[in-house]
Amino acid sequence: MIKREWAGETAVIIAGGPSLTVEDAVYCQGRARAVVVNDGYRIAPFADLLYAGDAAWWDGHQGAPSFAGQKWTQSKVAALRWSLRHIQSQHAYGISDSPERIHSGQNSGFQALNLTYLLGARRILLLGFDMQPTGGSRHWFGNHPPELHRDSNYAAWRGWFDIAAKQLVCRGVEVVNCSRETALTVFPRSTIQACL
Repeated sequence: MIKREWAGETAVIIAGGPSLTVEDAVYCQGRARAVVVNDGYRIAPFADLLYAGDAAWWDGHQGAPSFAGQKWTQSKVAALRWSLRHIQSQHAYGISDSPERIHSGQNSGFQALNLTYLLGARRILLLGFDMQPTGGSRHWFGNHPPELHRDSNYAAWRGWFDIAAKQLVCRGVEVVNCSRETALTVFPRSTIQACL
């Protein structure tokens, strides 16, 4: 069960989109709670929390032993194998309000957003949420290795955020997309420097 450890706080979710820069990620340090998605721990090792949904990712990174913050996943297998915090994931539309589960959104960025909301953040800033190939790349670090590579269904992923955006507004949660390049247009846009 998730406790509202970050009630009322500002949090930044640092995802893997190719427009993410080291400067933007480092700017967050000490200014807000930070959540990194997948390989984001390499660019923002100071983050409070690392979220990765796939067991294969955790296996490929050997449980990310260099990361000192909280480690969360929806994978029971990965949680047991690498001593991670586990949160059940449900394939359902919108944001989960239950402290016992998140909704999948079919991608780790969405899952991290739901987790951050359940932790109590009332202002959530998004970085690296391109939701499109930018400059011909899928991620700031290049492509995942073949065992982790799968086709990115950006249009379907954006659809999950469409529903969640309306719910979050109704719940008094402000979400701002600070990604430098993005096809995710359901949230207001700004820069991380202006927001922090």
